[in-house]
Amino acid sequence: MHIPHIQEPTLDSRSYGVSRSPATGLEVPRAERDVAAFSYLLIMSVVVYAIRRQSAFVRFHSRQAIVLFLLSIGFWFIPYVGKVLELLVLWGVLFGFANAAQGHWMSVPVVGAIAQGRVLDIFRELIGLPLRLINGLRKWISPDKSKNLPLAHSDNEPMLSADSSTPTL
Repeated sequence: MHIPHIQEPTLDSRSYGVSRSPATGLEVPRAERDVAAFSYLLIMSVVVYAIRRQSAFVRFHSRQAIVLFLLSIGFWFIPYVGKVLELLVLWGVLFGFANAAQGHWMSVPVVGAIAQGRVLDIFRELIGLPLRLINGLRKWISPDKSKNLPLAHSDNEPMLSADSSTPTL
């Protein structure tokens, strides 16, 4: 019985060991993908960040994992709502783990911005949404008084002043 020789795949092979990130087009070796995914085991994120700092891909994912780890510690001290927030952290860990294992440079929502130092962007998002909702409700609830005002004023027509009913020129 003859067993055919099976060629061992190499790390240079595109079918094995190397993933091309759709976001950047850069190739991420399998070893880096594994280490980046390993960093999402919360406490290991600090160790991985300290050891594999030279890899931009590992650094990208380990920073997000560190933020998730710190959030999970903070949520432990919140009595009832903290349990729900821990589920969000678990979702972030699974999301980040899957993306790191596949070689994607995809950020975990909100956590990625914190990890990249874009905290102001998060505040704009979090504060901007309720403000837009409040402004929308305010416009919907209160009648629009601007409908009765003329859209344009010509120089020849008299205009009423706000404090009196006498026309001014």
